[in-house]
Amino acid sequence: QDGQLRPQAERTEENQCGSCNEGYHLSGMVCQAWAGSCHKGSLRPQTTRTADNQCGSCNAGYELSATVCQAWAGSCQNGQLRAQAERTADNQCGSCNDGYYLSGTLCQPWAGSCQDGQLRPQAERTADNQCGSCNDGYYLSGTVCQAWAGSCQDGQLRPQAQRTAENQCSSCNEGYYLDGTVCQAWAGTCQNGHLQEQAERTADNQCGSCNDGYYLSGTVCQAWAGSCQDGQLQPQAERRADNQCGSCNDGYYLSGTVCQAWAGSVRMDSCDHKRSARQRTNA
Repeated sequence: QDGQLRPQAERTEENQCGSCNEGYHLSGMVCQAWAGSCHKGSLRPQTTRTADNQCGSCNAGYELSATVCQAWAGSCQNGQLRAQAERTADNQCGSCNDGYYLSGTLCQPWAGSCQDGQLRPQAERTADNQCGSCNDGYYLSGTVCQAWAGSCQDGQLRPQAQRTAENQCSSCNEGYYLDGTVCQAWAGTCQNGHLQEQAERTADNQCGSCNDGYYLSGTVCQAWAGSCQDGQLQPQAERRADNQCGSCNDGYYLSGTVCQAWAGSVRMDSCDHKRSARQRTNA
């Protein structure tokens, strides 16, 4: 069975095999099947076997090496190997470490660039081009660096690299001063006058013009004052300088803004003529 009898001249009893069919081997005078088992696979078809324990096919995740099933193995850089049953070659990744993604069966790093900043640490990335921190003057919005912007009322914005928030002024228009990062108007009041035009101010309370009777001393309105010899000073609102008389004492008259004494002389011959005339009249 499963073979051929010995040549007639060699037989010494009944049923003596001399050769065996494929997949069988001669054991004494009997044909025995090559058998055994295949670890992680299935034995070869009987007629293709040439020894015991010959694998003909392998379970998922294993490869046939000659007649033995070997596991697909290897390593996965920056990740973990596929489940054994899913492998079709060595070094096949099935999942990746944080910061990496599966491209086919390889773990690739999330990469790219970050405009106006620095990429996130590798382990924190979940996509390409993810910023983790920003250059001076920029802030992180999600994973993108945005410029601090805005406007500066009555002035000019800070240079980009110096900004730490929106709407930060670094210099102000004439008539304004920097209060932190905001431009404030020089303001205040002008006693006895009117404030300077806004663009001309360099401090609070700066007068630009004065009421009648006052004059501008620097940026302050001073009263015209002084004294009036032999009279009284003009009313304040009428003065245009110090020491201006508005009225004079008896015996004095106003000459411009100065009190002058009534003065002059009397001729003696005129007095004699008047005296003689009075004497004749009395006689």
